[in-house]
Amino acid sequence: MDILCRSLAACFDWGPATWPKSMLELVAVIANKVTLRVQDPGKLLPRGEAQWAETIRRVLNDSSTDFATGQKAALPELMAELHQGHVWVLEKTGKPFGEIKTMNPDGENTFIVGDHRGFDSQTQLTLDDHSIYRISIGKRSYLSSHCIAAIISKFERMVV
Repeated sequence: MDILCRSLAACFDWGPATWPKSMLELVAVIANKVTLRVQDPGKLLPRGEAQWAETIRRVLNDSSTDFATGQKAALPELMAELHQGHVWVLEKTGKPFGEIKTMNPDGENTFIVGDHRGFDSQTQLTLDDHSIYRISIGKRSYLSSHCIAAIISKFERMVV
C-alpha cells in the first residue's frame, strides 16, 4: 500500500513539473485480482500518502471516486487492453531509455513498473507472452515512485 501511495503521489503531485497531468494515468494490479485505475484528480488531489491510502480503500470497497475506479481484473486482462499503444517494462537490465527510437511523447506509452521485489514468475510469463520490450532508466534499482517521476521528467525533456 505504501509503495502504491508513493507512486500515486509521484504521478500526480510531485513528479510532473510541466507535463499535463490530464495525460497521465496510473493503473495498478493489486494481488492479481483487482485493477485500480487513477486519472488526474484535479482539485481533488489527495495530499500525502495517508489521503491516497484512504482513496484506495474507498475504491477497493466498491466506492469509486471522480478520478479513481476499481474492477475485478488481473494482469492478463489488462495486458490485452494495453496493446493499443507502446508498452514498456522498466528493468535495470533493459535497453537504455535514450536508445529507444520508437518512444513517442505524443503517442500513448505505457510503462510497467514492479515493486521492490520485482515481478513474480507468473507476471514474468505474462510479460513474455506479450513480448513486452524491456527498457532501463539506469543500472541501479530505484523506488517505483522515483521511476515514475524519472519517466515523466524524461518525457518533459523530450517535448521542450
